[in-house]
Amino acid sequence: MNLKSPLKSLRAWVKSVMSTSLDLPNNHGSFSSALPAPSHMPVQEYADKLLKFVERQNDPATAQVLFPVRALHHMKNRSVSEHEYLAVEFSVKDATVMMERKGEKEPGDKEKGGRAGSRVPKTWYMVFERTLSSPNNPKAALRSLSGNEQYPQDIQDILNVIKEKAEKTDELVDDGTTPPSLSTTPSTSSFASMSVSSLASSSPSSSSPSSSSSSPSRAIDQVYYLKELPTENVEMVASVTLPPHADLTLLRLAFIAAHLHKFEPVYSLLLHQCYWYAALLLAIILRMFRISDKVAQDFKLTHDRILPPGYIFRHPDFKAGTWRSIPIIFIKKKMIETAHALVNKLWEDEVKPKLLALEQHARQHDVLRSDNEVLRSDNEVLRSGFADAKAELADKDEQLADKDEQLADKDEQLADKDEQLADKDEQLADKDKQLADKDEQLANQNEELTRLRRALEELGRR
Repeated sequence: MNLKSPLKSLRAWVKSVMSTSLDLPNNHGSFSSALPAPSHMPVQEYADKLLKFVERQNDPATAQVLFPVRALHHMKNRSVSEHEYLAVEFSVKDATVMMERKGEKEPGDKEKGGRAGSRVPKTWYMVFERTLSSPNNPKAALRSLSGNEQYPQDIQDILNVIKEKAEKTDELVDDGTTPPSLSTTPSTSSFASMSVSSLASSSPSSSSPSSSSSSPSRAIDQVYYLKELPTENVEMVASVTLPPHADLTLLRLAFIAAHLHKFEPVYSLLLHQCYWYAALLLAIILRMFRISDKVAQDFKLTHDRILPPGYIFRHPDFKAGTWRSIPIIFIKKKMIETAHALVNKLWEDEVKPKLLALEQHARQHDVLRSDNEVLRSDNEVLRSGFADAKAELADKDEQLADKDEQLADKDEQLADKDEQLADKDEQLADKDKQLADKDEQLANQNEELTRLRRALEELGRR
């Protein structure tokens, strides 16, 4: 087995992926806040980012299902390393595109459902994959072959050859590529210590390789945005279009991938590599939604054909988990059941309570908002009634002011009349005085006449 060529090809592939710029489509809706940043992001960090995205939304229940997963594609590069990964096809409900009409150029995202000319949610892709954290030291991916690990002789011979080549080679690759760095160390939970072989599922060993005396290499399980499914130098070894009852979301898938990393966080060249990660991730989802293999034998999947919902396509020539047609891994049912139970338990214990708390908080917030709306409406009614009463009082005040002004005018008129009457009274008083003077003159005259009459009478008696 030529170890140098596969690892060098893998390094070249990693370098090409890491150098790819993030080419976002137009009109990416809410997904602009949920993109991996940096472009290649560890699955746990990306799952946490999606959870924080949900936390920031007013309606967490709606935000959780904003990015529904429509299909899963297990891809295999035709390169020497034959790297495998899971390409996830999902849509963004608030980012839509116009359906192409018949005869026109097919849209790159091959929208499903809807009629020509109508707007449908746009389809995007996200890659979930396992890479090696120490590509400059591929010996780190080879767990030491201690006497405690018992493999069948044919596998043991292969391992001895690989070990011998690794010990004789200081560096099997030479392009100097470095992998994306992790900001956090692998989980030290009890689940992380569970090895594949300790579950007696895929490894033929009865003892755990994780107990090896060598320093194991940390696996980088990461996610990055993909503009469209690749069509060159790649094969789709398996594909499934999810049926309507499979309500898988990008948030749920991200946590499945993150919890699968906790299931086995150590990279192993023969046990827990990209083949194992992509195949088990797909198998867990198929188990979760009870999707079984059912495909017409004469059905051939191409990039411009849509697989019927609930049907699984498996490539007849290119097999998952193989290198140069040599089987490297085989995911057994027991491992699928164990991993499925693990991811469900971690979801129920760690993530779902947070989502339920967010939904409860949102409901309480809605109740408070409704109460505030009622109070605001009541305040508006009171404010409107107060304004009406105030306007009515202002009208009455204005009317009273007008009446006061009218009364003031009348008072002024009465004052003028009183003045006129006073003048007339004064004139009458003057006339009364004149009459009194005349009366006095008349009285004096009468008295003089009376005196003269008496005088005449006395003269007459004499």
